[in-house]
Amino acid sequence: MDAFAGVLVGAGRPFAQSQWDPIYGSYTPPVASALSDFESSGYEARITTNLTRNWRFVANYAYTDSVRKNVYNEIIPWYGLKTDARGRLVQGVSQNAAGQFVINPSAFVPGGTVAKWIELGGLNAGANPTALTTSASVTVAQELFSLVDEMNASKEDQEKRWGLRPHRVSLFTAYDFKEGFLKNFTLGGGWRWRSANIIGTDSTGRELTGRTLSFADLMLRYTKKIEGLPGRLSFQVNINNLLDNTDIIPIHLLSNNTSNILPVGHGVAYSRYDFVDPREIRFSTTYSF
Repeated sequence: MDAFAGVLVGAGRPFAQSQWDPIYGSYTPPVASALSDFESSGYEARITTNLTRNWRFVANYAYTDSVRKNVYNEIIPWYGLKTDARGRLVQGVSQNAAGQFVINPSAFVPGGTVAKWIELGGLNAGANPTALTTSASVTVAQELFSLVDEMNASKEDQEKRWGLRPHRVSLFTAYDFKEGFLKNFTLGGGWRWRSANIIGTDSTGRELTGRTLSFADLMLRYTKKIEGLPGRLSFQVNINNLLDNTDIIPIHLLSNNTSNILPVGHGVAYSRYDFVDPREIRFSTTYSF
């Protein structure tokens, strides 16, 4: 819009400043981010059983699928961009034999922002998007080409199952001691596992993964009835991540671009890691009545 203002506004030109200001404001909205949708679905199954009168066992399995979709879902209609059957933006700018970037008006939705730029470009010869240059020293048509190209690249990069761990399994068992020197004690333990997280894709679109998570937990409880008082008093200790598994987790590739390949065959670099919570020991006292 600044480039158009330089050739369309002023004495002897299509717009006076007072006419241009509301047009300029309409097509330069103050925005800082883009919207998208996040869809998820899945199922979960749980089995709870008493193996004996004192021994219980719980098994849980869950599957989740989630994906980010419709990146730029409010920006695309504002620009008046079209999408193809695969959801990619239609590139309405091409280069001719002379290397000029040329706009195909039919590739854009009438009434959209790009259509307005095309309309403005037809008001005088100096505003032709093929020749008019912006502050980036490229033509308006090339700016539009880069806009569509970069939005397509961003959609392709972001509309994935980033971070998803589809499968989750947990097992837990506990035994209540009713007699002997361990009477009133409960000993329990569990195992939690989650499948590897999705951190990117390779050049063929195949998903790449980080690493699985696996933790062992322990529980010990002692319950006692206090004479002269109703109810029972229990002391419990829980140890999460018993084996202190704290290996860091890669969560995002730096890029699928070959310029970010590490030397000596180590593959694409990672841009982010997550730390794992270390072993946690929690003591609690409960009085129930």
